[in-house]
Parts: sequence; structure tokens; C-alpha cells
Amino acid sequence: MGKTKLIENIAQSTVDKTQACAKMALEAQQSVAAYSLSDYADISTLAAVIIAIVAAIIAYWTYKGNAADIARGHMQSVFRDYLTLRINNPTPGRDLISYKFYAMEEAFIWANYAHKRYVHKLNLRDYESWLETIRYHVCDDPQETALYLAEPGIETVFDDRFYAFAVETISASCSPAVPVESTLPR
Repeated sequence: MGKTKLIENIAQSTVDKTQACAKMALEAQQSVAAYSLSDYADISTLAAVIIAIVAAIIAYWTYKGNAADIARGHMQSVFRDYLTLRINNPTPGRDLISYKFYAMEEAFIWANYAHKRYVHKLNLRDYESWLETIRYHVCDDPQETALYLAEPGIETVFDDRFYAFAVETISASCSPAVPVESTLPR
């Protein structure tokens, strides 16, 4: 009688477990059926929002990259025009000096902006190379440049940072050094 009771208990346990599994399967099936199409629509809406955000970020990066390319193209065009003008007019004059400073200011502003803000930043070596190029051209004719920078009101024409850079360059970097401090307006 002991073995029979054990077999009955095992059989009953197996039946109970089978019924429990069947009940769980039925509940799972009912749970899946409970999801309506609106639930799936919510998921697709969320996916669409995520895709739109990613697309907006990519569009922004593309815009910033294009803006950087346009600014670089403008600066290089102005610089090229200055070099062409300089080659075609070997004797410096007022127009050449004015255009030189316009071109150097454009290059200075672009280099500072590109070094700090664009998606594809100028690396430090390229930034310093541009500043050295600008210094070279500012020092091209230090006497004439010092006189130009000493003209009354000229500091209002240029960006403050560029004007300070040009004055510092003429005062410290040009060889032989030009005593610009005595000729510049205070």
C-alpha cells in the first residue's frame, strides 16, 4: 500500500503541475491578445520620435560642417585676392594696406572661430600656423603698417581682438621692432 500511495502522489503532483502550466499558458495567451493595435502604434510613435531626433542631430552637424566650409572658403578667397593684389602691386599704397588689413582680419577672425567652435575644429598646429601667417603679412611693411594703425579712428574699423593682435605684432614681432606705442592713439 505504500508504493501505491507514492505513485498516486506523484501522479497527482504531475497533474497539478500540468494544470498549472496550462493555466499559465492560457494567461500568457490572453495577455498577448489583450494588446491592441493602439499599443503597437504607441511603440511605433516612440520609434519615429527617436528616429526624428537622430535625424535632427545629423542635420545640425551637417549644417555646422557646411557653415565651416563656407566660412573657410570665404576667408581663403579674400586671402587669395589679397595675395593677387599684392603680387600685381609690388609698391605698397593706401589701398593695398587697407585690403591687407581687411584680409588679415578675416583670416584672424576665421582662425579664432574655427579653432573654438566648429564641428571640425582647427587643430592647434594649424591655428598657430594661421596666426604666424597673419603675423608675417602684418610685418610685411612695418613702417607703413605702424602709420596705418596710428591713424585716428582706425581702431574702430577693426575687431578689437584683431586690432590688439596687430598692434602687439608690430610692437613685438617685426624685425626691426617699430616703436608703434609712440604713434598709436591712446
